Amino acid sequence: MKAATETPAGCTHVLAWLPPHLITEDRHGWWELHQREAYDTGEPQKDPDMCLTTARDAPVAGLEEWVAGKLGRPVALAPGTLQIRRSFCRLPAGRWQDAPVYYVTPRPCTSQTVVPGAGGQLTLTRHDCVSVTCPRCGGEPDDEENPVRPHFAGEAEARQMLTGWYHWRAVPADGGEQLVCPRCADAGECARLGHDPQEFLAWRHDDGTLYPASSHCRRCRAPLTPWTPPDPPPPGYPAPDPRRLDLYWDAAAFPAGEVIAQAAAVLLTAASTAGAAVRWDAWEGDQSVRPEEATCDPAHIAVIARAIAIAALQASLTQVREQLAGDEVQQLAAASPGGTT
Repeated sequence: MKAATETPAGCTHVLAWLPPHLITEDRHGWWELHQREAYDTGEPQKDPDMCLTTARDAPVAGLEEWVAGKLGRPVALAPGTLQIRRSFCRLPAGRWQDAPVYYVTPRPCTSQTVVPGAGGQLTLTRHDCVSVTCPRCGGEPDDEENPVRPHFAGEAEARQMLTGWYHWRAVPADGGEQLVCPRCADAGECARLGHDPQEFLAWRHDDGTLYPASSHCRRCRAPLTPWTPPDPPPPGYPAPDPRRLDLYWDAAAFPAGEVIAQAAAVLLTAASTAGAAVRWDAWEGDQSVRPEEATCDPAHIAVIARAIAIAALQASLTQVREQLAGDEVQQLAAASPGGTT
C-alpha cells in the first residue's frame, strides 16, 4: 500500500523519519536520506552514513544543514508524503502515522549583485558555504600559501580537504573521536606518549650573537629547556656580509682562463682562511683555551698572489705557444708540394 505522492520539480532526495522498532530502543527514532527514485520504490535500502538519530520534531533549519553537509551543496526542504513500508506493519499504527517527510531540492549556490561606487562598479558574488574551526583550540585551517580563510561547500568537502590538504586528524575524545587541527593532534599525542626531544647545538648568528644549546619536541615543537638569553657578540662584530664575484672568459679564444680562475680560487681560499682565523667563532672548542688570536699578514698574501699570477701567466703563455706552433705546422703542411711534410 502506497500513498500518492507529488514530488516538486527539481527534487533529488527524500528525508524521512522512522520510528524505533522496539520501545526499548532509542526513543528518538532516526531520519533517513534517500535518493528520490529509491524512496519511490517503497523499500529503499538503509545507508548508515545517511542516517541522523534525532527527534521527529527536529528543527527544519538543522535538518537542512545536515543534508547540505551530506550532499555537499545547500538545499531546501519541503513537506512531503510518507511512503508506507511493509516493515511498518509490525509497528503499532500510532508510531508511524503522520511521520514527517521532506522533499529535498538543491538551492543555487551563488548569487551576484552589481554594486555602484565612486571607484567603479563592483560585481559581488555571494556563496553558500561553511567554514571550520578546531573543536579544541578554535583555530581555523592554516595554509601558508593562501592566508585567506578556507570555505567548503558542505561536510563532505570539508572532511576531504581537512584530512588531505590541511592534515587534520581524528583523535580520541569523550563519546567518540574529534577531527582536530595538527597542532592539537600533536599536543594530544605528546600528552599520551610523551615528548619526542630534538637537541640543538649552540650556534652563532652572523651578527655575532651566540645562541645557547636548546631542546624542542620534534612532534609538537614545544620547548623542553628553559629559555636562556643569547650572549652578546664579541668585539669585531657584526661581520661584513660575504661578497661573491663571478669570473667569465671565452674558453675558445682564451683557454688559459680556466687556469687563471683556478689560481684565483686558491688565492681567495687562502685569504678567506686567514680572515676566518682572526674571528673568535673560528675556534670550535672552549673559548677559554683558544689559542692566541691569529694575525693576517697582508705582505704574505701579496707574495702568494704574485706567485699565483706568475704561474697563471706562464701557463697561459705555454698554451699560446703550443697553439701558435700548431698553426705554423698546419700552414707548412698546406704549402708543401704534396700537401704533407
